[in-house]
Amino acid sequence: MLNLNTNHGVGIYRKSDFFTDDIDFSIDKFVHTPSEYNKEVLHTREFLKIIYVISGRGKKIVNGVEFHLQPGSLFLILPEDITAYEISSEKIEIYNILFTPPFISEAIKRMSDNFGFFSSMFINSSSSVRLSDVLYITKSNKEIAHLVTKLYDEYAGRQRNYKALLRLYLSELLLIMERMYKPKKGVRSAQVLSAYIQHIIDEHFTEDFNLDYLAQNIGVSKHHLCRVFQEQTGTTIISSLKNRRILHAKALLLESDLAITLICYECGFNDLSYFYRSFKELNGVNPGQYRQNHSAGLNE
Repeated sequence: MLNLNTNHGVGIYRKSDFFTDDIDFSIDKFVHTPSEYNKEVLHTREFLKIIYVISGRGKKIVNGVEFHLQPGSLFLILPEDITAYEISSEKIEIYNILFTPPFISEAIKRMSDNFGFFSSMFINSSSSVRLSDVLYITKSNKEIAHLVTKLYDEYAGRQRNYKALLRLYLSELLLIMERMYKPKKGVRSAQVLSAYIQHIIDEHFTEDFNLDYLAQNIGVSKHHLCRVFQEQTGTTIISSLKNRRILHAKALLLESDLAITLICYECGFNDLSYFYRSFKELNGVNPGQYRQNHSAGLNE
């Protein structure tokens, strides 16, 4: 029996009903009928879910938007998405692939540098609202079907190193889904854009930062990118990058014995004098004084 709690009439699927203690992943076949699942039966969940349709037809309703279901249809459903079915055939048979982000955290971290993948999985953490299109493929191909079958067989068999293979197959499936996904032209949520830029800053602030390349990767102009980010955050991309680098420099000054010159380059700065000016601008003292002041405080 599922522990299906409700929130304002919306059922919540719990992780404890689907995952074992040692793995936050599950895949199983389900058969749904119109009498059991209809557009009045709403759900959210505590995990991500990929739905693959084996047979049957109908509609999947995600946050009030209808998507046609047919054999080969594929969805990525996020935890806070409110979903329902409207089944037009006698029944619909599906695979439900359930997982949490930590299960493939390293893969997601790498894949999130791709704007298409990042935007398809983005949720506004402050409001838990999806700001991007649903990653939906009307009819997938044999490669997808083969991968889903491999995931099902590997999970059922649980042979040696099965967790590693599940992570590999799931990562491959997500990448192929993103490649096949065709988002609505011109749809670029300002919040998604600014969140993606901040993600790139946080993950790559120690590297050379090329705004032209970033804009090209997203498919917008550099001017548009800078304008949207400033409107959303109240600061510029360059200022945010500088602040992130200085924050890391402060940590290295206090937590390591690295020379200040090395810290400068370790944080992504290419010019020592600019590093000193930037540090003093944000902290009121230069890096050496900052280290000395805080070291003295620790030794009192």
